[in-house]
Amino acid sequence: MTGELVVLAVDGRGREWQEVYMRSPDGAATYKLEGPAISAMRGLHTGQRASVAGRLAAVAAAAAAGIRPGTQRLSVSSLSIVDGPARGSALGNAEGPFASTGAAPPVARYQRRLRQAAAPPAPPPQPPLPVSQLELQAADLPTLVLPVSLQGCAALDGGQYDTPWYGPQDVESVLFERGNASDAWATVGGRLRTCSFNKTSLTRATSAVAPVLRLPCNGTNSGGGNFSSTSCQYDDLVGWMEAGTAAAAAAGINVTRYRHWVVLLPPGNMCPFYGIATVGCADRCVAWVQGGDVMGDSPDAGTDAHPLLHELGHNLFLEHANTYGPNHSIDSYADLSCIMGQCCAARCMNAPHAWQLGWIAPQQLDGNTLPVGQARTASFASQTRTAASGVRINTTSWAGNASDPLYLSLRLPEGGDSQLDSQYHYAVSIHSSASTGSFDPQLTFLLATLPAGASWAHNESGLIVKVLSVLPSRGRATVRICRRVPGLAETRDTCQQAVDGDCDGLAGPADPDCAIWVMPSPSPSPPPAPLPPPMPPPPPPPPASPKGMKSLPMPPPRRPVAPPPSISSGRAEPPPRPRPLQPARTAGHCPLGSTFCSQLATLANQARSRGSPRLPTGAAAACQSWLAHPACAGTGVPCGCSANSSIAGSGVWPPKVSAKGTGTPAVPARRCVRGHATCAARAPNSVCRYWQRGERRGQAVCSGSGIPCSCGVLLPAPPQ
Repeated sequence: MTGELVVLAVDGRGREWQEVYMRSPDGAATYKLEGPAISAMRGLHTGQRASVAGRLAAVAAAAAAGIRPGTQRLSVSSLSIVDGPARGSALGNAEGPFASTGAAPPVARYQRRLRQAAAPPAPPPQPPLPVSQLELQAADLPTLVLPVSLQGCAALDGGQYDTPWYGPQDVESVLFERGNASDAWATVGGRLRTCSFNKTSLTRATSAVAPVLRLPCNGTNSGGGNFSSTSCQYDDLVGWMEAGTAAAAAAGINVTRYRHWVVLLPPGNMCPFYGIATVGCADRCVAWVQGGDVMGDSPDAGTDAHPLLHELGHNLFLEHANTYGPNHSIDSYADLSCIMGQCCAARCMNAPHAWQLGWIAPQQLDGNTLPVGQARTASFASQTRTAASGVRINTTSWAGNASDPLYLSLRLPEGGDSQLDSQYHYAVSIHSSASTGSFDPQLTFLLATLPAGASWAHNESGLIVKVLSVLPSRGRATVRICRRVPGLAETRDTCQQAVDGDCDGLAGPADPDCAIWVMPSPSPSPPPAPLPPPMPPPPPPPPASPKGMKSLPMPPPRRPVAPPPSISSGRAEPPPRPRPLQPARTAGHCPLGSTFCSQLATLANQARSRGSPRLPTGAAAACQSWLAHPACAGTGVPCGCSANSSIAGSGVWPPKVSAKGTGTPAVPARRCVRGHATCAARAPNSVCRYWQRGERRGQAVCSGSGIPCSCGVLLPAPPQ
């Protein structure tokens, strides 16, 4: 069967889910599409035409009698998208109040525009970085809010509905700006204008609030489904919407002027959601929002614009803002830096959603502008200051489906972000999203928030991001972005070609990880000592004495006088005998191990907590080769002096594994100086067990503490 989809984002109480419906081509029936094939699909939106195959649940007996059935359940075995939306709305039949206006629906125009647009050629790898700018999705949101009442009707809990306490003017105070710039964040129109940099508006000129509309307690919708005040299913939602728009039209409102219809459900209903909205639109964008959550249950309860903004976001093809939980599970709504996250503090959209709406134009990096091992420095403004903010990194250009594009942004507690949670203040947020454009609804994920000086590694794409600075007064951040080689560690080729393959800021002979493949550059010899000045010429002979005088002879030069001998028992002691030579206990005695130990101590000092004592470096951190088990001074990490006793100076070997306890190592031996430094910065004698994996997927751990470590990245210790 082929038909038009209606995709609903359900913001339930405690969880969220998606429901997909299809109207039959003749409009005689509506089907709820269910099954694994539907649950696994993301990116579906209202207005798409799809072909489905599956099995119907038991058909109602009324259908056999020729009575139009309500919504039926269809277990889908396969679904494929045929085209953009058909003419006419999937929410009503062609003869109903939602018939097509005759022009191609907006989504169809969007889809044609997407198909005709050719991908721009990759920019050359030269500064300044190019920007990624999508076409503005909506400059205006013509919205009709329909406050409805079920006064006197039976409720789900057995009682009766009361008349809502609020009227149209009360709702307008939440919808439209109040003329006071200081509280623009508190209204739907003010937040849209502020967060979009005046690109998207919702004003009295093109939007309206209907009077409170009395609905019938029950009836039949245009699809043949029954609706009732004691139920809360899809047929009920459609019935309330159709009855509400019909009542508004009877009151003299031209409902066809408005692209967005928002049904404000009466307080006290038992529907298990905060709001529901179509993801994208056909001819109309529809949302159902709990009036009690927006207006409160009484005049003293306070109002909240967030539920309206959230559901309008779904109409604009936006999905939820999430984080990842344990075992890569999805923690829905947990990104509190976005309107599409959990209610209710005032904030704007996160970077991927703002980009999708066409509100911001971030700098763009891809496989051409970010070659392997060639770091780029990017400086960008806060997302509250200008639309030219942030960085978008198209990691799919080299990692394929293994990594979604990444977004870097800076957020400050001002403007539309005036109530932004403090964890996002003055920090660089890193998000991911699979969305490819304005009309591709995909989940977004907050991956990290980094203060100045912090680093973050993304193994799926091989990226290392380090925040070099955050300047709150100027509202700017500067980051260093580097792409590692596929193996995430230096190789013979990267070392010999002087490419920073592990993105640690060092390359070739200067990188300690290259010591086994490239000899370090010899230190320059000191300049030769200057030649002593030439000896002065001998003095001329004294002039001849006058007649009658004798010349006096020159006194001989004095010899240095030896100190008097010490007196002991009345006689001088003989000079002491020379002592036998002792083994050298300096860095020069074990240069390979001492070089490793010095580098280890230097890195550990960089990773240590603020206030913790510094470790000795240089010669004071030499490899103590005279010990029974040679170890670095200060850190206690094993070291070695020869290729047979170390891995380029490190004495930390992986255990050998076999049936008898001996045999081949568990993993190839590694120098792992950054991993050992991470562990040594926290506790003496602690090393990185790079052959083990801890609780975090693919993450090695330190001996003794079990904290994560990595041979490729120096992980700073948390502040004490």
